[in-house]
Amino acid sequence: MESETKNVIRVGSRKSELALIQTNYVIDCLKKLNPEKEFTVVTMTTLGDRILDVSLPKIGEKSLFTKDLEDALRNDTVDFVVHSLKDLPTTLPEGLAIGAVFEREDPRDALVLREDFKDHTLATLPEGSVIGTSSLRRTAQLRGSYPQLRVVDVRGNLNTRLRKLDSSGQYAGLLLASAGLGRMGWKDRISKILPCADMKYAVGQGALAVECRADNTHILNMLAPFNHAETYCRILAERSFLKTLGSWRRGASSRPWVSLCVRHAVECRADNTNILNMLAPFNHAETYCRILAERSFLKTLVECRADNTNILNMLAPFNHAETYCRILAERSFLKTLGESMCEVRSGVSRRQHEHTEHAGALQPCGDLLQDPGGEELPQDPG
Repeated sequence: MESETKNVIRVGSRKSELALIQTNYVIDCLKKLNPEKEFTVVTMTTLGDRILDVSLPKIGEKSLFTKDLEDALRNDTVDFVVHSLKDLPTTLPEGLAIGAVFEREDPRDALVLREDFKDHTLATLPEGSVIGTSSLRRTAQLRGSYPQLRVVDVRGNLNTRLRKLDSSGQYAGLLLASAGLGRMGWKDRISKILPCADMKYAVGQGALAVECRADNTHILNMLAPFNHAETYCRILAERSFLKTLGSWRRGASSRPWVSLCVRHAVECRADNTNILNMLAPFNHAETYCRILAERSFLKTLVECRADNTNILNMLAPFNHAETYCRILAERSFLKTLGESMCEVRSGVSRRQHEHTEHAGALQPCGDLLQDPGGEELPQDPG
């Protein structure tokens, strides 16, 4: 059942101060273009908010901060919900969609030091100093780069964690998202913004996502003007990369190419452990991650082309007509040549092949001059 009137929009949010600041920011943006609408905020606590005595990785649930909000969406209790995008799993529940991704703020992590350590950095803190974080990602990177420091779990919202830093005496500092501190008006608490070379930020960090029902065209149309194209593309690449890594970790995807140097990929059978082990030392980690991100992004775009109107509408203004026609002609020519080669493999004589090849190269594109949306783009083997 929809809202009693389309002029009343029900917005789902977590109860924390930061969540409400983010939700009200989205509402304020929407009000500027929809002054006739009335927005009401429906707050709720999520599993991640309720369980505070267990570290996040040990809880085991993927949708710690989103499931309760998504359940409200599916039950039609709310019309849309606002998320910190880094909390949103890469696979959404059936029937739900991201209606808009707002322009991203600084995605980097921030070091917040206790007052008596304010002149230090992570590298100069005394050995054994305790850094608090609830993030497994931050913990792994801290332990790898600064083994002299102790990393201790700290739970609670931003207010609670900063209060623990200031009053408990246990922590020398905290690692937090700089975007969240900025939205709370606490930039002055930041001791140092950590460069990406020192601390890789989370997928989607710094961006807000609005999730709604995929069939709610009224809400989708309202959100569309606020979808920031550059942020959307960057987020799509990051989430595609994460989703691909996740599926590989679960063994759901075979690994057709496993060793990647600066310019070359080596392909082997996924079950040939002897060859896999032999190639492993030559796998260049940075190149591998960059290529995986690019290929994941391309695969996501290709798979979404036919049915993802959000992506289609976002990309449409950038489609250059002359370039599109030239590329379509070139790809049609390439496809015709490929079909001719297949005929040769099927036993067509050399003379027949040459005749077909030349005729194919000169003939009009015919039925190939159509929207190539259903045809998968060839991937650069380099």
